Amino acid sequence: ADVRKGVFGTSALQVIDFQAPASKTVGPLKPALVGGWYTLNLPPAKASVNKLATGSGLTQIRLRFKLDDNNNAVANYLSLYSGNAAVGARPQLIVEYYVP
Repeated sequence: ADVRKGVFGTSALQVIDFQAPASKTVGPLKPALVGGWYTLNLPPAKASVNKLATGSGLTQIRLRFKLDDNNNAVANYLSLYSGNAAVGARPQLIVEYYVP
């Protein structure tokens, strides 16, 4: 995942956003999909990611895949839903933290 303080190019999605540089790259998503969930563990990058995600302004996260297709002749896709979706399909951001 690429994280950008501000926006990748413009706030509205445009072709240039896919080539815009990131402020920080974190990942990969590991382990692979488990029970319908992907997890991105941020501890190795937490200090820099926290500096990018401020309480004011925009912070964008860009997901990308290593392979565009696995050549098995079956459609490959990722469904993302907005907060306005049906309750069962709404995305969740789960933040866990601890005080050392």
